[in-house]
Amino acid sequence: MKFEHEITINASFDLVWDTIIDINNWSQWTPTVEYSSLDGDTFSLGSIATIKQPGTPASKWKVTAFSNRDSFTWDSAQLGVRMIASHEIRKIDESHTINILSLELKGFLTFLLWPILKRKIENILSAENEGLKLYCENQ
Repeated sequence: MKFEHEITINASFDLVWDTIIDINNWSQWTPTVEYSSLDGDTFSLGSIATIKQPGTPASKWKVTAFSNRDSFTWDSAQLGVRMIASHEIRKIDESHTINILSLELKGFLTFLLWPILKRKIENILSAENEGLKLYCENQ
């Protein structure tokens, strides 16, 4: 089960990237995060962060792929479901950037949870992207 949401942000590539990798401040721009904390000082391959989202327990996310300055993938597991999330940005021009969020769910409970989670996940990805757009465009 994989979901994707794309948005164009009227802000520079550097601002969008710097905002995305500033894990400790995600709650300032996305309503989908109540609390976030990076273990360590630098966000890169192997980094671990704690993310608390509304209605769910806090979870640990580990960066499993990192392309400096344009994308990262991390994963987490909860209650029999493995979540693999990717954040990718593309430069359109000096003041426009595309942000692409994707979330893939794997595990034996995925099939059972599909009817319940489908709409919720689509809404979460949309809200996260809209929050990022609003934040970056007002900097």
